[in-house]
Amino acid sequence: MAPRIRSSITALEALRKDNYANWSVSMKHYLLAHSLWDIVETAMEPPKAEDVGKYEAWTEKNASALNAIGFSCELDIFSQIRKINSAKVVWDTLAKMYAQPSQGVLNSVVELRNSSSNILVTKEDKPSEAAAANQTVDRNSSNMSVTKEPSEAAGANHTVDRNASNNPGGCLRSSLSLPVNTLAKMYAQPSQGGLNFVVELRNSSSDISVTKEDKPSEAAAAYQTVDRNSSNMSVTKEPSETAAAHHTVDRNSSNNPGRGDEKNHDYVRYAALLNHVRSGDLNALKDFLRLHPQATSAKITFIDQTALHIAVLAGHERIVQELVERMSDDNLAIQDIDGYTALARATTTGNYRMVECMIKKNQKLVSIAESSWGSIPVVISMNFDYKELAHYLYSLTPQQDLEPEKGHHGASLVSFAIYTLTLDIAVDLIRRCPRLAFTLDREQFSPLYVLASTSEAFPSGKHLVFWKRWVYSCIHIRPASRATHEIRVNIQNIQEETITTSTRTLLHHLAANLLFGFKKLSEMKLIHIQSHDLLSRMCEPISTLNEEARSNGGVYAAIFRAIKEGNFEFVYEIVRANPDLLYVIEYPAKRTIFMLALLHRQAKIFSLIYGLPQRKTALSGFDTIYNNTLHMAGIFTASTPIHHIPGAALQMQRELQWFKEVESLVPPMLKKGLNNDGLTPRQLFTRDHEDLMKKGEEWIKSTATSCTVVGALIATIMFAAAFTVPGGNNQNTGLPMFIDKKLFIIFAIFDSLSLFSSSASVLMFLGILTSRYAEEDFLKPLPKKMIIGLFSLFFSIATMMVAFSATLLLMLHGKSFIFIPLFCLVSVPVNLFVLMQFPLLVDMTMSTYGPGIFNKKMKGWI
Repeated sequence: MAPRIRSSITALEALRKDNYANWSVSMKHYLLAHSLWDIVETAMEPPKAEDVGKYEAWTEKNASALNAIGFSCELDIFSQIRKINSAKVVWDTLAKMYAQPSQGVLNSVVELRNSSSNILVTKEDKPSEAAAANQTVDRNSSNMSVTKEPSEAAGANHTVDRNASNNPGGCLRSSLSLPVNTLAKMYAQPSQGGLNFVVELRNSSSDISVTKEDKPSEAAAAYQTVDRNSSNMSVTKEPSETAAAHHTVDRNSSNNPGRGDEKNHDYVRYAALLNHVRSGDLNALKDFLRLHPQATSAKITFIDQTALHIAVLAGHERIVQELVERMSDDNLAIQDIDGYTALARATTTGNYRMVECMIKKNQKLVSIAESSWGSIPVVISMNFDYKELAHYLYSLTPQQDLEPEKGHHGASLVSFAIYTLTLDIAVDLIRRCPRLAFTLDREQFSPLYVLASTSEAFPSGKHLVFWKRWVYSCIHIRPASRATHEIRVNIQNIQEETITTSTRTLLHHLAANLLFGFKKLSEMKLIHIQSHDLLSRMCEPISTLNEEARSNGGVYAAIFRAIKEGNFEFVYEIVRANPDLLYVIEYPAKRTIFMLALLHRQAKIFSLIYGLPQRKTALSGFDTIYNNTLHMAGIFTASTPIHHIPGAALQMQRELQWFKEVESLVPPMLKKGLNNDGLTPRQLFTRDHEDLMKKGEEWIKSTATSCTVVGALIATIMFAAAFTVPGGNNQNTGLPMFIDKKLFIIFAIFDSLSLFSSSASVLMFLGILTSRYAEEDFLKPLPKKMIIGLFSLFFSIATMMVAFSATLLLMLHGKSFIFIPLFCLVSVPVNLFVLMQFPLLVDMTMSTYGPGIFNKKMKGWI
């Protein structure tokens, strides 16, 4: 949900087959602004790979230039250059493919295609010049003739007459002969606010007259009219009394409005400033600004960014401070093409000092929204998860800017605060303006809906191991030293570090971090307390809302989303505060809260049914295709949340447990009810779970097979060890040599236990492999056999290790330096097997003989 920031390349006109002239100039300016033009302009060879620094710099610049050029080309053009690895070669290739003659001139350019034509060009100088001149140009083959003649016109006039009859024989009226490119450069004037234009003469038989009158120095703008018929074109530029330039284009008697005046930023002029800012050269920047003080407010990139914008994005704090000191309050509010002020850009980087520097000079900046998403700085900082910066900006943002009447700012801030779990801001803002809970944010979601979808903000969204649950329950959160409603105080020194920290505080934090992740658990519990407070404040005004306000404010959608996410606390609190919401229906499927809880397998939410006096009434609903509540327990799709359960067999067992439990709750008539497909709940369950049952059969067979191999191996080893006792036998009596040793007795006992238990596990796994694998077998018979087999196998492994240890001690008595490494080495594979399979035994035991999936002790809660 980050804000959309367009790249400066996207501001360029895409290269097509008919606009190379405009595109090449714009792209050149872009490359100059990003210090990439030298890669294209010069024919330098890439540095040698041995010179790592220079080679990497050249490679980076070449890749950047290639990326910029390729990004601004249309797809068909890009496909022709995509295999070229040199930016210069790409540039030259595009020039050969699409450049027209006499390219490169900034202003008035006439393209002459027919070398046999004679052209008359006349220019009359401006009134201020005493000796006006008229120039006549005749082009034959590759040369043009220029003749100066007096003129009485008030402004400079250029006339081009392309007709062989006007200049018979192609006779020259002057001894001066120039190439076309040279002449074009002579007549091309620097961009001075006038209109630059390009006229292509494609038809050699056309009669074309071009007249240009320079505007008087006192004129504020110019008016231009272009009339183009099939063979004639007239372009006239003359003074206008209006304050803005007007462009009118008339082609074949049809009026087409022109683009209007565009801002003419002199990017080349400020290229040095751009380089100084990007490189972080503060001294060079100061020298430049002494000569050009107005440059601080100039827009020096194609996306209308000032030097301050560039410095902020480059992360140069000292340059930002220097520019802010030189700029006026109004100039600090200058926005780029996306409507971002320099402050707004600084909030996207999270740089607190830059933000503070600008706000100290102009605090009104906190109320200026960018145009992409319409977000003010505090919303932007929260969106990027800069929590400390968001607290600072929130303390300075006027309350009225966050009210619903001012747009989505307040709702978006609450939503982003919930997403980032910065709940103190969310609680404070909802306390001040409860209506924000039902106001749509910039993503068209209400904060209430966002809270419903953020299950990690509540205890039900965190699954802790047993020892963490115990630590969590023992944590006591002290009341905050600063009340939540006092968060808006100015906290300008939020980033200042306190050096004088007491030894006691340091040790406290160290112990908190080391002892079972105490700090994280404390933060988690604080978030849970804040989320409960926030939810309570949001629930209070719901009872005062009418049906339309509840729907538009996302109340119903929030409940349904909370059920899908398993957000038990949200559903519990909102329905308890407003009991009428218990009977809300989801459209268009027309499903109740408990039907949705069954569909999404949310056991804690469905357990709320045990706290209602009229259970069977609450479970008597039907959806649009006549699926009743028990049908919901039989539906199984790819999105059914059972992936947290290990093994397909246990997943099938859990599905059967859901169905059996709901079957015991619904009225008897629903057990045989038919839906629109003519299926009873049991038939629907069998149809939807057919694939899962096959996967469960494959899983349990593969597990039993692997465990059978291990059990048989242990039985073989233990059987052989019983007849090859350590130390051998007495040749006279046949008794073991160490029969009087206690360690030998231990060996004999545990060897026998291991042999018997491994044999039992093998027999049990063989029984599993020969089972019928009916649907009902997955509920208890198969899990029961698997539990016995796994337990026997683990017991045989444990007794085998005891017997092995006793043998080593008996044989290596007094040589522990040999015994200990050998024992550790042999234990590695055994321990790995146990670690991988033992959790399965625990899960299967809890699933089969545990307390069940529902909380049947739920007390009345409404």
